[in-house]
Amino acid sequence: MRYNLAHDDSNDRTTPARLRLRGDPAQKLSPVARTADGRAPGDGPIEGTPELYFTDPDGIVVQLQHTSYCAGSGYLGEVCPNKPEPAPTRGVLALRDLNHVTLGVSNQQRSREFYRDLFGMKVQAYQGPSPVHAIGSGPQFMAFGAGSANGGIPRTPNIAHFCMTVDKFELDRVLKALADFGVKPRGNSAGPVVPLTSYVSMRMEDRGGAREGTPELYFTDPDGIVVQLQDTRYCGGAGYLGDVCRP
Repeated sequence: MRYNLAHDDSNDRTTPARLRLRGDPAQKLSPVARTADGRAPGDGPIEGTPELYFTDPDGIVVQLQHTSYCAGSGYLGEVCPNKPEPAPTRGVLALRDLNHVTLGVSNQQRSREFYRDLFGMKVQAYQGPSPVHAIGSGPQFMAFGAGSANGGIPRTPNIAHFCMTVDKFELDRVLKALADFGVKPRGNSAGPVVPLTSYVSMRMEDRGGAREGTPELYFTDPDGIVVQLQDTRYCGGAGYLGDVCRP
């Protein structure tokens, strides 16, 4: 698995040559990970669409592209249809945005410093002692957790989960929509992750949530990949919707 970040300077065709990571992490990057992988001519412009990848201190693969990138054609991958191809059926939930990614890492402090120093990421909120780092001006962010499953079993560092948002997040309504679609509540956030189940974790004040708790809803897809769903205003902060963050 990998995830993609966007930055404004990647329209410069020298970006792959200028991206250099300092210290030990750079020594772990293979030449392939540090170079732009041009697409085949049939998938982009004649010279190829460069898609740049690098690995972090845990070997997690990150893709870095221009802010206009849409996985289409053109040198920047920014040429996509004006009218996207519609889904064959109407969805039960309407997604609005990709909100955050949480990485399961072997050393949280090392990973926070790596991404913070590489991208100049500011602290957007604290969840207990753990900061969440804004992507650009937010509310999108990155967070870091221990590389272990819910049951506490150590595992390889990975993308622990990613979060998407919906308008007018109402917990019971979203849970019912998931259940009607075949994703059944499991009732407890502890224990091993199994496919096609949902659960709610109440983030309390000691972890930066609301006094009555900030509900954070997770579900698993058919492969057991963990997805979080929140309100469009969610920023990883306080308040019932998790929408109270630093200015």
